[in-house]
Amino acid sequence: MIGGESKPVHFPSTLPPQFFVAQGHRLRNRPLDSIAAQVAIDRLNFRQGGRWHAQRLEGEFFHEWVDYATLAIGLYAAAAGLSMRDILTIQNLYARLFSTFPAAEMDRTYTNLAKRNVVNTEIGFRLYREGPFDQVPEQHRARWHSRTASPSQSRRAAGCAGC
Repeated sequence: MIGGESKPVHFPSTLPPQFFVAQGHRLRNRPLDSIAAQVAIDRLNFRQGGRWHAQRLEGEFFHEWVDYATLAIGLYAAAAGLSMRDILTIQNLYARLFSTFPAAEMDRTYTNLAKRNVVNTEIGFRLYREGPFDQVPEQHRARWHSRTASPSQSRRAAGCAGC
């Protein structure tokens, strides 16, 4: 699986793609006002340091999970039945208020988002539409690169001391 920087996408084993799809699926077939309220609540889980923020776990930042963090938002939103425009608008508003991308190329439409984030959200949408995610389909297994369960285990497994 190649992300927004044309590099393989890695994800923490504690937050696999199926998790985000399941969270999105629970919003299907609900009244619109209920979905809007739940998306607002779930947005808190995706915030920096939130329970679902895949690039920051246990208070640590993981560069190798940056692409996956926004790809997961795309999986979640597509599974919930949101439009690409809606989720990117929500991300754009959040970024306007809380994010900075000092060295990133910014998107032309969603001007508060790095282009890389927009591309990764689109990839998440596309992956959801390619097949059922009750489990990772066989054709995708080679594309996903899971890492070990915890940040400390991930650093040990990668032979990374303090990086």
